[in-house]
Amino acid sequence: MRNAISSLGTRLGDRFALAGAWLAVIAATLIYWETCRLANGAAAIDLRYSGLWMVEIWAGWFILSFPAWERCRRWRRSPEGVRLWNALALMATLSVLALGCEWLLNALLSQLGEIERWESAWAMFNRRALLCVVVSAAIVLFAARPSLVWRNLGTAEPSNPVAEPEVDASVTLALTGRDGPITVSSREIEAILAAENYVQICMVSGKQFLHRTTLAKVERELSSGSMLRVHRSAIVNVDEVHSKLPGGRLQLTSGRVIRVGRSFREAFDKACERPPRATAAIDSRVANC
Repeated sequence: MRNAISSLGTRLGDRFALAGAWLAVIAATLIYWETCRLANGAAAIDLRYSGLWMVEIWAGWFILSFPAWERCRRWRRSPEGVRLWNALALMATLSVLALGCEWLLNALLSQLGEIERWESAWAMFNRRALLCVVVSAAIVLFAARPSLVWRNLGTAEPSNPVAEPEVDASVTLALTGRDGPITVSSREIEAILAAENYVQICMVSGKQFLHRTTLAKVERELSSGSMLRVHRSAIVNVDEVHSKLPGGRLQLTSGRVIRVGRSFREAFDKACERPPRATAAIDSRVANC
């Protein structure tokens, strides 16, 4: 029950972040629109007229971005991760549906005499083609790889970085994938979870692998500063921790929530307090430690 509540809280947090991003985009577009109108000889600012155009352009994208986010979140949880053809198909679907929504809103608002009617669907498509590519790609990328956004926003390079050896560069784990044996670096692993006679390897990219071994054996193989046992059934990459949550839980950059066992909390707290490396990954992502 508590895990379900924490998962719901994480999803709501993602939705609020997405809604906030949309508000920023719409506000920036509105300012740009009014600036162009004034530069082209408009007598005064008309927020009502411009606001209706913003509703027509962005309403479909705003509504569709939430189910797209949920679809990509499910793909990230699957063993295959987010595949390229899935992402392209989702981009095409978003573009078609968003253009259809804009066409319907334009027909409705033009009948009410509020805005001008598009000459044809083809004219609208020509004007919106580039917008469709950019916006649909941004939505899919933001939903498929949220860790990229968190990493870019939360990690700052120091002005004079001190050269230090890479701690985990040579720490690898041999797995068996669909195409045969593969080797992954500990830097590519987000978390490792116990799954009966197997362990579930959760990659930063969103892919997942099932490996027949024990969690204790994997812990010995990946004994390094970044891979840390936080529960009897979980190992996490400390560099992929986004924040600590109430109730002895932590949230990873992908949004996954993992409970920290009582006997492991002291070691985890010490890992959060260790001096930052050149990339300042720990201090920036575990800001609440």
